[in-house]
Amino acid sequence: MSMFEDQNFCWRETFLVMLEVANRPATSQLLEHLKKLKSPFEIKNQITNPRGFAETFSILAFQDHAAIDFVYSEGENVVREFSALADELESHDISRKEKALIAKARKYSAKIELLHFEQIYEKKAEKLHRPTPLKFPKYSSFIKNLHQECRENEADTENSDSAEFLNPNALIQVLKLVSRLTGGIAFDPASGLMLGHGEKMS
Repeated sequence: MSMFEDQNFCWRETFLVMLEVANRPATSQLLEHLKKLKSPFEIKNQITNPRGFAETFSILAFQDHAAIDFVYSEGENVVREFSALADELESHDISRKEKALIAKARKYSAKIELLHFEQIYEKKAEKLHRPTPLKFPKYSSFIKNLHQECRENEADTENSDSAEFLNPNALIQVLKLVSRLTGGIAFDPASGLMLGHGEKMS
């Protein structure tokens, strides 16, 4: 079951982490590290293959009024789909370092999609509008800036008068974790923004 089937949540955006198949994290490893994050998470809809690797699961972050679907896939379709995205990225004015990261990601045949959902409430369900994409830092200071943005978002939430404010803190933490666990290269396909290259955990 995907969060798309839960009427209490509305999809906002999808982020992508390209990785080598050999760096796919085991379900136990993912869950162990998720428990160490600051935000309290609830895991549901978990599907794990016989080898102990997660195919998909949902992360509920009620404190941030959000949910994230984790979806893993690999193979020729992944390569073809990313090739189209890479061609689009390379058609823009990008740096030499960005071109090198794209070239590296082209060699990967696995991806993890993180689908970000907003928890909605009856009184505001009729007021939903097309969301503005979240802004993330460039890859050059990826980990440092993600950490700083987490702290800023936590402060914003504490000072907010709204009890129903979607906080991207959970998404930022999970994206950072997945990038570091896999050594993967993160992208926002909607904006074409390259979010960073996580340094793989030893």
